[in-house]
Amino acid sequence: MLRNRVLYFLFVLAALYLAIMYDRHSLSVLLLFAVLLPGVSFLHLWYSRKRLSCRWYGRSRTVQKGEPLSFGVTLVSKSGAAGGFFMLELESREAFNGQNRKQKFQGFLLGQSRRELRLQMDAVHCGVTQVWIRSAKLCDWLRLFSVTLNAAKEPLELTVLPKLHLVEQPPVKPNPYALSGEEVYSAHRAGDDPAELFGVREYLPGDKLNRAHWKLTAKQDALMMKELGLPLDCSTVLLVELYESNGQAAIAEYEATIEAALSVSAKLLEEGRMHYLAWYQPENGSECRLRMESEEQLYEAIGFLLRVRCYPKTVGVVPFYLERRFRESYSNVLYFSRELTERDRGLLSQEKKNAYLTYFHIVWNDSERTLSEDEEKRYGIREYALHAERLEQELRKLGRLSDRLL
Repeated sequence: MLRNRVLYFLFVLAALYLAIMYDRHSLSVLLLFAVLLPGVSFLHLWYSRKRLSCRWYGRSRTVQKGEPLSFGVTLVSKSGAAGGFFMLELESREAFNGQNRKQKFQGFLLGQSRRELRLQMDAVHCGVTQVWIRSAKLCDWLRLFSVTLNAAKEPLELTVLPKLHLVEQPPVKPNPYALSGEEVYSAHRAGDDPAELFGVREYLPGDKLNRAHWKLTAKQDALMMKELGLPLDCSTVLLVELYESNGQAAIAEYEATIEAALSVSAKLLEEGRMHYLAWYQPENGSECRLRMESEEQLYEAIGFLLRVRCYPKTVGVVPFYLERRFRESYSNVLYFSRELTERDRGLLSQEKKNAYLTYFHIVWNDSERTLSEDEEKRYGIREYALHAERLEQELRKLGRLSDRLL
């Protein structure tokens, strides 16, 4: 724009020089036109600004990985006299690593019209990306002046959902006697646990009289019986670690960690096994946990995990989770991470007396094992490598791992 101003200023000087030197009516008209044109152009630009708007549009903002993702910006002119050149600057930020990218677009609007900038990206990797309109400007036809347009301030959120791979058999061993500190009871079936009252009903032949509800019997004038609670096995926990990493393999390992944990969780839900899914939340400086009971919780967990920003190894889900839930005991602890630090190794081994410990090592290539066979026996942790490039095939074979749990 500065270049156009300098060139136009030289044009005005040339018109002034010719008008003085040759003293002709046509040259004077040219000089007057050159002087008044910027002012008229600025007034037209100001008029157009009031009648132009810049908004998001998106045909698909949430897609499965591998599908095309379409979104864009709509510029609407509400007057036939409005027009000019527009310049847009978009900034996007990936949630998991916080990296920002900027893109610039320009074009023109003429009269009453609707201009759509359609952008499309291939959803190769899962995650959440936020896009902002950092600047939206309209320039006059001479590109001497510019004004800021009324643009959408809220970001556009683009979500690429992870794939849930087939798991033939989850690598866990059920143990109905190992309940977590937060005991869970069935809402549909009665049991034999006197610590929880499932319901009250009238006496049926064969009921034990020691379960009679005498107070309610006196009020109802009929023999009422207590139905006791049925404790549910919620002794499996899946710990998801999202350590930050550099290099080309960082994105692949990140999404493989999430897909592996969610695929195992989905299989547990399919078999009716309640469990916990936990991860570290760097914004709060603490761990977060969901009790997975149905498909609704699964998709809720997907939304949370895709918004977690990767964090350094100085923090993590293992120390925060075990510190907060130290009174709970589990039968199966599944740890999904691209690395097993000495700190996490020592903390997890404290659970080996009660739980089967499995470390799912997310790798990009055929790297060396973190734990030797002697260390696996010493710490009570079974290591299983999941290659990001062939994750689907690796997850199919998880059923064999349950026979090798320590």
